[in-house]
Amino acid sequence: MRRAERRQAAERRIFPRGGRRASDVTSYSPLIFLVTREPEQLRFWEALLLDHRFAVIPCNGAGPALEAFRALKPDVIVAASRDVAMLRDRLPSGRHRRSIPLVEFAGRPDAGDLLVEEIRRALRTTRMSDNDTSDAPRSGAA
Repeated sequence: MRRAERRQAAERRIFPRGGRRASDVTSYSPLIFLVTREPEQLRFWEALLLDHRFAVIPCNGAGPALEAFRALKPDVIVAASRDVAMLRDRLPSGRHRRSIPLVEFAGRPDAGDLLVEEIRRALRTTRMSDNDTSDAPRSGAA
């Protein structure tokens, strides 16, 4: 019996495994910490952000978010109104010693598009400030 070489085919498995594929949209998936103590809001906002292709870490309050921050450095933190003050006071710096953008949400389901736009604005601002500092001349350069 002759076996056909199938490694060069598009997909050789009946059920594809996880990971990126050629058919996937190649894009950047920012890591978002979603912080709220309300379980219903947590599920709703997590689903909405996942639909917009964000990588989401749901945190049940500011305490778990600060614990998760030890291992993961998010691009943006989205927090309910009552958790913002505690996070702002206790949050250490993120990647490259930059502060993590903190976006507050009121928890209204009809404000989903506004929340996504605020996250995108925070990401653009962070990227622009990263580009400004990386293009700046370094001291001591000859």
